Amino acid sequence: MSQVSTVVTPSALTPCVYVSQPGEITLQIDVVGPTFAGSTNVLQGSNDGTNWSNVQATPLGGGAPTSSLNPSNNTTTSWATQNLFWQYRVNPTALSSGSVTLRITGLFVPLSSVIATAAAQVGAGGEQFSSAGGKSTAAVAAGVGTAAVVVKASAGRLCRVLVTTVGTAAMSFYDNASAASGTVIGAIPASAAVGTLYSWDMPAANGIVAGQVNNSPAVTVSYY
Repeated sequence: MSQVSTVVTPSALTPCVYVSQPGEITLQIDVVGPTFAGSTNVLQGSNDGTNWSNVQATPLGGGAPTSSLNPSNNTTTSWATQNLFWQYRVNPTALSSGSVTLRITGLFVPLSSVIATAAAQVGAGGEQFSSAGGKSTAAVAAGVGTAAVVVKASAGRLCRVLVTTVGTAAMSFYDNASAASGTVIGAIPASAAVGTLYSWDMPAANGIVAGQVNNSPAVTVSYY
């Protein structure tokens, strides 16, 4: 596996250019936040480094293939495509505010396996969920003291957390069924802006607990 990345700002719309490696079958393309607005990008491929053609990629969260890689504001998004060109680039055409990291990763696995892994999570009863963003959501209120807020009291996966109210204190999430202790599987810094979306995709062997403290943020948690 090989990877390249480029940081883009409104005043520096620099393409992320990737040279394919022998044996790579699939490319994964990520547009990574956490805080930005108006990000528009085009995926292109070339066999000579001069003439570029638009290339379609499939969103890993579900959806139709597209060459326009335009995530929602503050939302980290990923796509995958078959490796058919010598070079690829994610060409940023606009970014209204903030910054994003454009990232291309070469993989030695088929496109179908990448999409299936991201788009289908299997529950304890064998059921499949159609999105990598989680099956359920839970709201955690802003902290007014120290408390362990149980999101899930059994094994699962912490997928994403959306900040809904700013908190001046940080918040951590733990692999635990009942207490705010043990392995940290997610962390939100102090004063994270409303609308900031954190994508972790972290396994929890015991459960998911939010460590509420005085002035910690209010959040919505998506999980399996």
